[in-house]
Parts: sequence; structure tokens; C-alpha cells
Amino acid sequence: MADVFLGDLYGPARYKHEIELAQQSYDGLKRAGKDHALCYRERNFEKEVGGRLPYNKGAVVLDLLRQQLGDEVFWKGFKTYTRENWGKTVTSENLQSAMEAAAGHSLGEFFNQWVYR
Repeated sequence: MADVFLGDLYGPARYKHEIELAQQSYDGLKRAGKDHALCYRERNFEKEVGGRLPYNKGAVVLDLLRQQLGDEVFWKGFKTYTRENWGKTVTSENLQSAMEAAAGHSLGEFFNQWVYR
């Protein structure tokens, strides 16, 4: 969301640049064998889940989801997600559910590919 903020503040080219930087970082992590799921179903050590991957892969995944759904549906889903979960601990399933409700169809394939694996 920081990338969206920068895009709103400085224009679409800035948003595109930030996503390109996130993609480059994510690609480097993949080449180094450090890619993993964004969602964990079991407890893991911080060193296994931390680092740059959640931020860079997360930015890329949200951008891909936004492209797939379109701005109107994406922001409708995001608004639902934040309102329903304000002040709560959330899961990737909560985000998926809100986005599916906004889209009117399953996003299981997308989330399986980008979030859960």
C-alpha cells in the first residue's frame, strides 16, 4: 500500500517504478532459492518468514490481483477487507474472501499460485 500512496502522491509512473523495484527484488530472491509462500499454516521461525520477501512478493501479488480484478473491484474488496477486520488479527483467507465477494467468483487458483505456495 505504500507503493499506492507514492503513486497517488507522485503519479502513476512512480507507482509503476516501485512495483518494478519490488519485482526485481522478488526475482532475485527467487533466483537465490528464497521464494516461499506468503501464508503459513503452521508456526515458523521469524528468520524463515521475514526479510524482504513478504514485502516485495506481497507488493507484486497485490499488483497482480489489482490488474486481474480491475481497480473498482480491487478497491471494493480491499475496503470490505479492512472494514470487516479492523482491529483484528487477519489471515490470507480473510483477504481472499473479501476479494472473492467483490469479484463475485472464486479466486482460489490465484491465491493458491501466489499466496499459499
